[in-house]
Amino acid sequence: MLDAYSLAFDDDAAAIAAAAPRIEHASVLSAELIDRMADTGVVACIQPSFAVTDAAELGPALGPERAARAYPWAQLAQAGVAMLAGTDYPIEVLEPLPSLARLVRGESRRPGFVTTSSAPAQARLPAHIAFALMTDPAAGQTLLSADPRAVPADAIDDIEVLGTRPAPF
Repeated sequence: MLDAYSLAFDDDAAAIAAAAPRIEHASVLSAELIDRMADTGVVACIQPSFAVTDAAELGPALGPERAARAYPWAQLAQAGVAMLAGTDYPIEVLEPLPSLARLVRGESRRPGFVTTSSAPAQARLPAHIAFALMTDPAAGQTLLSADPRAVPADAIDDIEVLGTRPAPF
């Protein structure tokens, strides 16, 4: 996909960065691909729940070498790759708090969202980064009982949604 973007934009990194094209799922990436994404401004769209729900199948499906490169959210963030988080609903959960817990802790204990596997370490992010990926002020506000960036990681599942405020148009 990165080669296609280079061809479409005549290898003009500034034009690619201005367009901010995306790679959906961005799930299995080498260090070279991560560096290319950071250098060109290609956005990685990730689905936090995949790293949890796919965890048990990673080794058998990908083999050990590729499984070690699966869901490299921490490496993407460290390299400065622009990222967005989605849900891939209805395949995964729509509710953002279980996804936030999965992205921070690698699992969720919220009733109805507990899994038997945990995400690999490379698929976990600090709460402030995860929260930024999963929020967009232009989409409105969700009022929570606590700020996910200010509670211990193991308390994210205890946060409750108090209400919402749609964005004005």
